[in-house]
Amino acid sequence: MLRTSLTTLIGLASAASMAATLTIQSPSPNDFLGKNSTLRFLITNATVQHRVQIRVTNIANPLISFTFQNIFNPDSDQRINGTINLSFNQSTPEGLYNAVVQVTVPSGTIPDQPINNLTVDVNDPKFLDSNPVTGSFVRGIVPIFLEIQEGNVDLWKVQVNGQDIPNNSDSTNTVNVPWDTTAIQTDGPQSISINVKDKALNEANKSINVTLDRVTPAIQVISPTGSTVRPNSTIPVVIRINDQFNGSVSTNAIQVMARRMDGTLIQRVTRMMASNTGTTLVWTGRIRKTAVLPSQFKLVVTAVDRAGNPAVSQEVVINRL
Repeated sequence: MLRTSLTTLIGLASAASMAATLTIQSPSPNDFLGKNSTLRFLITNATVQHRVQIRVTNIANPLISFTFQNIFNPDSDQRINGTINLSFNQSTPEGLYNAVVQVTVPSGTIPDQPINNLTVDVNDPKFLDSNPVTGSFVRGIVPIFLEIQEGNVDLWKVQVNGQDIPNNSDSTNTVNVPWDTTAIQTDGPQSISINVKDKALNEANKSINVTLDRVTPAIQVISPTGSTVRPNSTIPVVIRINDQFNGSVSTNAIQVMARRMDGTLIQRVTRMMASNTGTTLVWTGRIRKTAVLPSQFKLVVTAVDRAGNPAVSQEVVINRL
């Protein structure tokens, strides 16, 4: 009888040493859960089918609770290396939650394992003010600036044309990266992309398409051509400005001035119309016949394109009879 008792005790001890054990791999206490988080776990010494369940309960309001579960079979090594998707949506109340992982087996028990102080965050980051804006023209050092509305930023990253640039990542709520365009050999379309992820792995992306323009526009004064004009006559003014890209010259950045020969201002020439045809902008205006003009003065034209490239100013000397 003593031998039987010893055999029984040894059998029980052996069975206990081979009991299935549960290890939670993720999430860990104080982690974040997003719209598509995952419970990862490992069960060893598993010889039968196991049901794994995780219950996630709001700390402030325990009536808010979510349960996710699945059934798993062990592999040939008596292991269950499993995952359960924790799917939340934007109607899920955000905040702190406690979780409990429970495993059910046909015989025997595996202790429940708590995962406390999980933060549920189901909202994607949002982008606020940004610079530059899509459709703009740039040159030189371009400040890439962006405000992020997100309380749990984990990482943002800026790329240009799919490539990293210096100092292009951080975890702040403000993106402020200087982009040096001198490394780009050819002017033309460029794509800036910003990706931001929060600690719950929610993410947002923004693309900004700009045009790199480092060529100065060229000014041509079509009229007047420097010929003598009669007094008390309206003087038509026609300016042609060429640049390398369509729409790269702003009419607001064109200044046409009547100046005395010493450079002092007589008047700003009134614009009548401006039109773009391809890469050419035609600016028309007039100096009214009622203008008080000296016998000799000059027309001075300046222009700056949208990228900030200044044209070489043009001057035409006009004599009055």
